[in-house]
Amino acid sequence: MSQSDGVYALKRIALQVGEDTSKGWYRFQVNPNSYKHSKPQRVSIFKTKSNIITEDFGKDIEIIRFGGTTGFKVDKNGRTGKERLEQLEKFIDDYASQGGNGNRSKQELNFYNYTDEKYYVVHLAPEGLTIERNASRPLLFDYTLNFVVLRGIGDPPERDRANPKIGNENPSIGGSNKNSGSGNPQSGSLPMSYSAGFISPQTMAVNPSGTQGAYQYGVEQLKQNIGYGGKV
Repeated sequence: MSQSDGVYALKRIALQVGEDTSKGWYRFQVNPNSYKHSKPQRVSIFKTKSNIITEDFGKDIEIIRFGGTTGFKVDKNGRTGKERLEQLEKFIDDYASQGGNGNRSKQELNFYNYTDEKYYVVHLAPEGLTIERNASRPLLFDYTLNFVVLRGIGDPPERDRANPKIGNENPSIGGSNKNSGSGNPQSGSLPMSYSAGFISPQTMAVNPSGTQGAYQYGVEQLKQNIGYGGKV
């Protein structure tokens, strides 16, 4: 039976594999005893004597973990709790066997949490499925499922998302405003051999074919520092 407060009953959760939503379903007849959705952040904290340094690299992998029992009463399909657990185990095994060799299954696994109205495309976490038995409850079969969240259902896959950024966003030569040309070295501040490496005064993004002057300038300075060939 689903969880209820006597007036309202919580809806159940379900799993489904593949694009054809008319098949590939596993519906939990009993709501989980526990449900946990973790949303970690990729943050590194470094404590120094005078400061606390924080490096934030955005969202980490979200994890959904839930567990419970499949019950023991016979459902409307004539299955006992043991048979429902065997059905769940086969469902997970069939999905897991479609992956391998570094690739996950081409058939995506959809997770439907009707209780909280949360719907995700997921994949098995390293912990996968765990099945437990307890002597104090010999008629019940406990399970725990662990999933990593790939994206929300309806969101495009990462490989199908277009990236409109074009060009060098962070040029190593020039100012912070690569389009204004504000990073152009002042006249007379560098030798002509260095200045010749720029394509034009207004083009500050790095171009491998236009940095020969900078390279040559570095070579000449190195020669002076080690006393090779005299001053240029």
